[in-house]
Amino acid sequence: GNAVYGFLDGHDGPVAALYADGSSGFIVSASWDHTSKLWDLEKQCCALTFSGHTGAVRDCKFSDDGRIVFTAGDTTVRLWDRRSAGQVGVLRGHHNHVTCIDIAKKVIGGQVDSLLVLSGSYDNSALVWDLRLAIPVRTLVAHTAPVTSCCFTPDYSNAITAGMDNVCRIFDISGCYSEPPFTMVNPPGRSKHLRMLKCASSVITKCRLSPDGSFLATASQDGILGITKLGPDTTRHMAVGRGAAVR
Repeated sequence: GNAVYGFLDGHDGPVAALYADGSSGFIVSASWDHTSKLWDLEKQCCALTFSGHTGAVRDCKFSDDGRIVFTAGDTTVRLWDRRSAGQVGVLRGHHNHVTCIDIAKKVIGGQVDSLLVLSGSYDNSALVWDLRLAIPVRTLVAHTAPVTSCCFTPDYSNAITAGMDNVCRIFDISGCYSEPPFTMVNPPGRSKHLRMLKCASSVITKCRLSPDGSFLATASQDGILGITKLGPDTTRHMAVGRGAAVR
C-alpha cells in the first residue's frame, strides 16, 4: 500500500476542507472547531491559526497570489492575511451557514487579481461577491435545499452550484464586473437560472469543473463519483465509482 508521509495534528474537531498552495508548500485547512489553520508541509507543523468564526468552518481557499486566505463558516466569508493571521475582511449576506466558496481570477492589465467570490449556504442560495465593494453583486436562487458546493466556469460567465436537492444548477453571472475603472456592467440582482443537471440520486457533496469547462465531476452521499459531459443543449452523465459516501 501507499506509505503515509506524515500527520498534521492540531484541530480539535473534524476537518471539513483542505486547499493547497502548490507554489509554496503550504496548505490551509477548515475545521468544525471554528478555526482554519495554515500548515507547513515541509516542517509538518501548523504555521498559523485563523480564529474569528463563531461556528464550524466548512471551506477554505487561497487567493491567486497566496497572500489572502478565504474561509467559509457561520454565516460569513472571512479574509485573512496569510503572514499575520489578521482578519482583513468579512463578507456578510447569507442567512444561514456558509458551506462552500470559490474564487475567481481575472487578468487585469497583465496582473491576475481575485475579484469575485462565490459562496453557497444552508439558506438555499449562492452569492457572487465583488471584493472591491465587499457586497453581493448577484444572488443565485433556484435550489430547494441547502447549497453544498459551488464553482465558477473557466471564463467566469457562469456559476455552478450543487445542493441537498440532488441536482446541480447553472447560473448566468455575466456582467458582474468590467475592466478599469471597474464600473459594474449590471446592477446587483438575481442571476438567470440557465439549467438544472440531475447528476445524482442523493445529496451532492462536491462539484468541480475540468479546466476547459467541458466536464463536471460530482461526488454524492450514495457513494457515486459522477462525470457529466456538458454540451450546449444536452448532457451525458456517467457513474465512474461506487462505495461509501464520496465527499
